[in-house]
Amino acid sequence: MKLAFYIIYNFLYQIFSFWLLLLVGTYYNEGIISACLFWKTDKGSAVIAQYGPIKAFAFIIEAAILITLIYIVNRLILSDTEIKSRSLRIANRTAVINIIASLFFLGLMIFSK
Repeated sequence: MKLAFYIIYNFLYQIFSFWLLLLVGTYYNEGIISACLFWKTDKGSAVIAQYGPIKAFAFIIEAAILITLIYIVNRLILSDTEIKSRSLRIANRTAVINIIASLFFLGLMIFSK
């Protein structure tokens, strides 16, 4: 039962992270990037915020934050298991799957524009 719950909430979290990355990438990244860049004029900041490498870097940072959050939650959920090495191995395997899925999704988002 615990394994089924673990798989379901990781799957739901991955869907949520895809939705959040899509939302942030579509609507908020240009505003966030241009607000964070200290440019002399707003026009220069807005122009540089449209560049692909800066947007890609922002996507990678956001995905890394989301993957780190789910890894911490997975380690906390699995910490009450009897065998510590097994719980660490399961959490690491889940993190690798999350990284691969997120990189695939980020690749689709970055190169589809």
